[in-house]
Parts: sequence; C-alpha cells; structure tokens
Amino acid sequence: MSTIKGLDMLSSSATDHVNALRILYRFRGAELTYVDASSLAIIEKRKIATVWSTDHHLRLTGADILPRS
Repeated sequence: MSTIKGLDMLSSSATDHVNALRILYRFRGAELTYVDASSLAIIEKRKIATVWSTDHHLRLTGADILPRS
C-alpha cells in the first residue's frame, strides 16, 4: 500500500459515531449529513485549522475552508 505525504487514513469507532451524533445535535437545523457531522467531529478532535473542501458546512466549527470562493 503506497502512502501520500500528509494524508492520514482514519478508522472509525463507536466513540466517533457518538461524536458525529453530538455534532448533528449541536448544529441541528444546519441540514448536515452524517458524513458532514463525522468530518466536523474529526476536524474538531484533531484541531485541524484548514480544510480543503467545497462544502461550506465544514466551516461550522471554525476551520478555514480552501479554496475560498
């Protein structure tokens, strides 16, 4: 299996599921998908400051989104 510098493959646990549900509840009304909530939980847990995404929802916990529109 080859690796890409700076790319981490993460596994998911029951705790990650609970954290995603917590995000869904916290931002209820923001029309988040489960994948959005899971991503936000990871961003928050790992204290990720900048995210490459076209999904504006990933800004909800304070991360900077690139590319900027």
